[in-house]
Amino acid sequence: MRERLKLDEIDVTTAYEDCSGCGKVLGHGIQMEQVIINLLTNSRDAVLNNIGSKWIRLSMAFKDKHAEISIQDNGHGIAVELIKRIFEPFYTTKEVGKGTGLGLSASMVSCMT
Repeated sequence: MRERLKLDEIDVTTAYEDCSGCGKVLGHGIQMEQVIINLLTNSRDAVLNNIGSKWIRLSMAFKDKHAEISIQDNGHGIAVELIKRIFEPFYTTKEVGKGTGLGLSASMVSCMT
């Protein structure tokens, strides 16, 4: 994913807390990877047509025995009235042919199992 973002001239920064004493994160590695890829893909799509800077920030922190992963970007955002629908299967804010509407709904299912 990093190489794709680099080709698209998107500046990616990462920040990770020192977790030497944090213990293990329990979960399904492949599903977590897919969730992060889905979110990064959405961020990429959101910033791709920016004029000027395009950036994505990925950070991870540990709070109250939980890992918190955050992905931020300087993309166009999602209209407030659409936010409640973004996890519905087959719902997309992208142009026809540009998205299936399955990324966030699949990510939600992965996080719940």
